[in-house]
Amino acid sequence: MAKPDLIKADKLQGGRETDALVSEKLMGQPVCTCRICVDTGPNGMCENCSKPFGLFYSTNTEKALSLLEHLAGTSGYSYRIERSVDKKGDPSFEVSLSEGKTSVSGTAPTMALAACRAALKTVKPK
Repeated sequence: MAKPDLIKADKLQGGRETDALVSEKLMGQPVCTCRICVDTGPNGMCENCSKPFGLFYSTNTEKALSLLEHLAGTSGYSYRIERSVDKKGDPSFEVSLSEGKTSVSGTAPTMALAACRAALKTVKPK
């Protein structure tokens, strides 16, 4: 029996891999997985596989907010964003998502990455 596909969200870093997971698992958009993506043109499609390059959810605050709004609108999640500082004085963000009895959160040095970490925790293993 195969193990469920668990996402270790707290270990993810901002970048292409995290953006691809968010696009596929949460937004339902397949993305380019070519070893070398030839992403040209205004529509952002890879010339090799004709799939789009993942959006910048984990590195762009506006895209991360659109992800949270998507989850609120489609799955009924409410979200809360908290900003604090760590012991070194650097910013730290915690994004909490809740729906009924389900509650998850993600923390990171940026709001975008914290939002992605929290959102990916809502994905149910297959």
